[in-house]
Amino acid sequence: MQRVWFLVAFGVAVLSLPEAWSAWREVVRSGEGVLWALVWSGVLGSALFTSGLLLYAADRRAGRVRRRIGLYERILSGGQR
Repeated sequence: MQRVWFLVAFGVAVLSLPEAWSAWREVVRSGEGVLWALVWSGVLGSALFTSGLLLYAADRRAGRVRRRIGLYERILSGGQR
């Protein structure tokens, strides 16, 4: 199931990248559409973060993590530290 969530998050990142890029180009060109640029950038950033978290969790379960990432560790441990 986690593989499905990763593919969904990665797909959202791939699809939101051109939208964010074109929204920021519109902001540079005319100064309008800042809200849409921020929304698409937020979607892109969230999708990339989620993809990274899911990959890290899978590697951690498999014992392949060489260097721990503090933010991911805190999220995966339920915020307890």
